[in-house]
Amino acid sequence: MDDHLASVEHLTDEVTLVAPTAAVQHSRDGRQLRVLIADLARQGRVRIVLDLADMGELWSFDLAALMHGLQLCRTGGGAIALVCGMRQHREALAKAGLDAVFVLSDTVPQAVESLARVQPPEVAP
Repeated sequence: MDDHLASVEHLTDEVTLVAPTAAVQHSRDGRQLRVLIADLARQGRVRIVLDLADMGELWSFDLAALMHGLQLCRTGGGAIALVCGMRQHREALAKAGLDAVFVLSDTVPQAVESLARVQPPEVAP
């Protein structure tokens, strides 16, 4: 992933911080965000803190990319925590019913702490 699209930092052995820039939205189809999260999941990085601070308005394709990423992370036993201090991000997530699906936090440290409490899904026998 190009550095101008997002910064990626491995905060712990399990948690990765991803901070997409507004440039990740320029494709207007969510492809860049989808690829970024999928690449991390393939590397086994399935506990992701996604800091939305530099992203503009969340469009339907952004929300679809987040859902796709969450499915990949959950399949690997992880989760995605969204840092969304901006009211417009929380409103977009709530309007789509995704505020109940994602771990939402105001700050990166809160998101990391929240991810530590997320238990992997149980596998059916």
